[in-house]
Parts: sequence; C-alpha cells; structure tokens
Amino acid sequence: MLRPSRLETHLEPTRTEFMYFSTPEKLLFYVFVFSSLGYMAWQFADRVRLWRKGRPIDGGDGKWGMPRGDALKGWLRNVVVYVLGQKKVRSSVRRAALRCTWRSSTAS
Repeated sequence: MLRPSRLETHLEPTRTEFMYFSTPEKLLFYVFVFSSLGYMAWQFADRVRLWRKGRPIDGGDGKWGMPRGDALKGWLRNVVVYVLGQKKVRSSVRRAALRCTWRSSTAS
C-alpha cells in the first residue's frame, strides 16, 4: 500500500493564462470562442447549400469550380506569376525600400 505522502499531488495550474481571470472573464472568453466556431460552421453550411444548388462558384465552369480553356491558361499563368513567383511580394519590398531611403535622405 502507498503511504499518504505519496498520494499527495502538486496542484499546478494547467492553464496559467487563466490564473488571474475572474469567472465572468473566463465565461466571456468561452462565449467568444464558441460563437466564432458557430459562425464558422454556419459559413460552411451556407457554402454547402450553394454547392447543393449545382451552380458554379465564381464563374468556374469546370470540376471544383476550375476554369476551362483560355480561362485556365490565364489562371495557371497567375498561379505561376503571383503564387510561385511572388511578384507582388517582390515589388512591394522594392517600393518599401525606396520609401525608406527617400525618407532618410529627406530627413537629414
């Protein structure tokens, strides 16, 4: 048999971020969490209702809403240029660098 001293456990909070919150604050937190999850579920259900109508989403006429023909070529080009090539990211970094150098040169 175990001695009583071995049965004692250290009471250590598992969520230290909640340690100093009052009960109403904790309840408010969980209300926000579950309401946002409910809103997300509602959006999924709304999208499923649209899918069940059998209409294409955003003008896509292929499988899974993908474009076909010439529209597919343009879509693939945009994926290569903007997603894989990161065109917008590269151009915005250059503009930001130019703004920083322009401001530092005009400030002195």
